[in-house]
Amino acid sequence: FSRSGKKMKFRNIVYPSPESSYMPSNEGLEYGNLLFIPKNRDIAKSSSKEEESYIPTLLIRYDGRFGGSTKVLLFFHGNAEDIGLAEDLLHHLSDSLEVH
Repeated sequence: FSRSGKKMKFRNIVYPSPESSYMPSNEGLEYGNLLFIPKNRDIAKSSSKEEESYIPTLLIRYDGRFGGSTKVLLFFHGNAEDIGLAEDLLHHLSDSLEVH
């Protein structure tokens, strides 16, 4: 094994990734839309569609009493947390704070 291979195996043991509660097609999500951000510029320019090449993000739009918001809340979740499982919490935060 290479040094980086050992590091990845150790990371997977310490921070095991749960199965995704959502699909790339937004199936399984009630309030938000998935957006995939390339991990680096070279990937953005290539035609690579490997799942590990992108960071999944969740956009929850606020369309409340006044027709939306001019503010965006960035929420960073913990390691090995599924963003689909945090969707209800994020929707509640969006409504309470009146932000996207």
